[in-house]
Amino acid sequence: MTVELDFDWTKPDEENQVDRLDRGRYAKFLTNYLSGYAESSYVMNLNAEWGAGKTWFLKRWQQTIQSHHPTAYIDAWQNDFSDDPLLTVISGVFDALEGLCVNAKATEYKKNALRKSGQFFKAFAKGVVQHQMDKHLGDSADLIRNGVDAVSDSAVTLVLQDHKQKLKLIEEFKEEIQSWLNLVSDESDHKKPMFVFIDELDRCRPTYAIELLETVKHLFDIPGLVFVIATNTDQLQHSIKAVYGQEFDAQRYLYRFFNRSFTLKKPDLLEFIQVQPVFDDYFSQALLSTCDGNVTVENRDILASNFAAISESFDFDLRTTLQWMDQLHACYSDEKNLNKYFWLATAILLAMKISSPDLFTQFTSKNSRFEYHKRPDLIDFDHQFFDKQPSSREILLKVKPIHLHGVRVTGRDMQQKFFRDQVNAGAYTARSAATIFEELHGAFRHRSDEDLAIYRTRLAQRAYDGNPAALEIAIHYCEQTHDARYQGYIDLVELASDLT
Repeated sequence: MTVELDFDWTKPDEENQVDRLDRGRYAKFLTNYLSGYAESSYVMNLNAEWGAGKTWFLKRWQQTIQSHHPTAYIDAWQNDFSDDPLLTVISGVFDALEGLCVNAKATEYKKNALRKSGQFFKAFAKGVVQHQMDKHLGDSADLIRNGVDAVSDSAVTLVLQDHKQKLKLIEEFKEEIQSWLNLVSDESDHKKPMFVFIDELDRCRPTYAIELLETVKHLFDIPGLVFVIATNTDQLQHSIKAVYGQEFDAQRYLYRFFNRSFTLKKPDLLEFIQVQPVFDDYFSQALLSTCDGNVTVENRDILASNFAAISESFDFDLRTTLQWMDQLHACYSDEKNLNKYFWLATAILLAMKISSPDLFTQFTSKNSRFEYHKRPDLIDFDHQFFDKQPSSREILLKVKPIHLHGVRVTGRDMQQKFFRDQVNAGAYTARSAATIFEELHGAFRHRSDEDLAIYRTRLAQRAYDGNPAALEIAIHYCEQTHDARYQGYIDLVELASDLT
């Protein structure tokens, strides 16, 4: 009888976030595909870059199918301390099968499998082995403990001297696991194949990661047992090269362990930003109205798009985007900063600091700040920082007209347009990091008292010409009403950028 599993992950769930990236259809496709291996073994690599949501995907997938298939979730990195991958995998498999079928046969299969596996563990893991025996076998563990002790204390690596005997034990171990799994499938609602999800392998020590792959390949190629090993495969290849040398063909080496590799597509940057916990209600709502209400963003979606425009302009990957958002969130965790320091300027400075610390130093130095408009050569525009791909998104803001008392504005039409109390839309294309840099530098350029009137007149003219110069006007509002000086922005960024 075919069981219809519910892969609609858009429904509210107490344990998991709502699926906004349409990942349920991937899990459904893979479940249908891997279910065909109920009578054979299979190892799939789930490849995705950091930030693509591998852990969330595996846990939600397990939760969806665990009512119909035996499942185990193993955090390899969390178990890295054990130094014995066999123990890690056995614990996961045993914990998953235990309780699905409770009778004398199941108990016997558990006992026999544990007895065989106890002879493979490394010597220092003896105490953990005995703990597992007590957990799974109860009082009967005493009957076999002496035998395991004899093996554990006799050699550093706990391998049998007789190679043929070792191979025989391995085969017997596999037979016990297979018999146990078959029993569960025959006498419970949980049918083969069993899904074993292994996560965070690429974060483990290189030697541990390799040993775990070897363990899965040689000790758990058991019919009805399917492994899904989630990794950033590029990073895993670096780990392998760290052990075998940079010239080693790590990609070909991995093909030995995986039957197939499935790549979880990188989420759209905008969607990624919208589902991050750091983009919470407080943070996103607070930035919708800043500069004492003089600068607004229409809604959270547009704010997220503004973030995406900056991230793309600086060519950030998902991990760096999240790091940058965390730092920006930290800047505005103090409500006093929300109106004092315009968030867009802070965001750009933080992005510059992450992308190119040396260029950030050039930008914030006294000479460049005071003299850049006279000597552009003080900033290295040949720097790789400016070679990034431009963003196609616009940064969208709404800025109120700037009221500059004492500024001579000629022309009746200009006066009426400039001073009437309405909200003008301000938008400029993010384009490239170089464009954003120049916009920011223009806003922060040193202005003496003598040329301040000239600067204000220029802002007024730009606003009248249909370019509200949103960034400059917002910074000016903060400077005039909250004394938000240039150095204050730099200090704020310096503090937050230590959150690496």
